[in-house]
Amino acid sequence: SSPSRVRQHPAGTTLSWFAVAATFAAALFAIHRLSGASPIVWLDTVNDQRDVQQCLARSACTTLGEATSVNGLHHGVGWLNLLALAAFAGLGLDGLHTVFQTLTALGAMLVASEVCRAGGRLAGAFAAVSFVAWTTFVENQQALNNTRALPFLGAVFLVVGTRAAERSSYAGMVLTALVAALMTSIHVGCTLAAVSVVGVALLAPRNRLLLATMGILVFAVAAFAIGPAS
Repeated sequence: SSPSRVRQHPAGTTLSWFAVAATFAAALFAIHRLSGASPIVWLDTVNDQRDVQQCLARSACTTLGEATSVNGLHHGVGWLNLLALAAFAGLGLDGLHTVFQTLTALGAMLVASEVCRAGGRLAGAFAAVSFVAWTTFVENQQALNNTRALPFLGAVFLVVGTRAAERSSYAGMVLTALVAALMTSIHVGCTLAAVSVVGVALLAPRNRLLLATMGILVFAVAAFAIGPAS
């Protein structure tokens, strides 16, 4: 490359890192202002904490997640496992609320970076604002329930799935399927992420059917291994 390009590269890299850091900081500030320093009282949180305390105090850990609004259908146990791990580490509800605010801001940063790479800075900025608005006003970032982890995991799914499709990567496909399985263990509605796993494979430039088959098998095995009872 020419000397001028070599000289410009560090400045461009610094600017990119600054934009990424600024996106994260702005998203965290907005989410914190809109959702507060403490979670609101929510029935789902009360039910979750009851099961977590029974698990930690009495070693009566359930292998089935909380019941859904559909009779006989339960969520996976992934969300309760996350809550139990946080409680075991001594993290209270306020601390957990802050952790998920931070993760959601990281999700906004990931989405903005990925969209910026594909469609430019304006598209990336719009994606970040849309992500924060959706997760705050629609997904209810004020409550501690099993949707709180999904924005961040969804952002991770977007990044790993995009790279897996671009490179026709088997390792990337496995990682994409594992993230989808983890999402499914947290919220039963994310079972539909299996469709997205196939969609990622079909966007690959080569080996589409092999990638799709492998992705579905990994997703099914991992989802069953995490929450067989549900």
